[in-house]
Amino acid sequence: MNANQALIVVQRLLINAGSRLKLRLVSHAGADYWSFSVVGRGRMGKKVIVPFIQVTDGFRILGILDQTGRNAHWLFNGQAGE
Repeated sequence: MNANQALIVVQRLLINAGSRLKLRLVSHAGADYWSFSVVGRGRMGKKVIVPFIQVTDGFRILGILDQTGRNAHWLFNGQAGE
């Protein structure tokens, strides 16, 4: 899955969960996460991190986390590590 496909999938997951967050674009992507810029967050973080794992039949998204610091770290189950 490329970063643009991930943007569509994560935005759909947010809508289905009742969230009003609107993702703007992929700001960074790594081997095991995507980082998205968020439209109009105000005081909250301006980015979200989506850690994932790749499995034989696709990807598993571990969570959707606020990126509040520069270096985001998370545990193997998708919880924020810091």
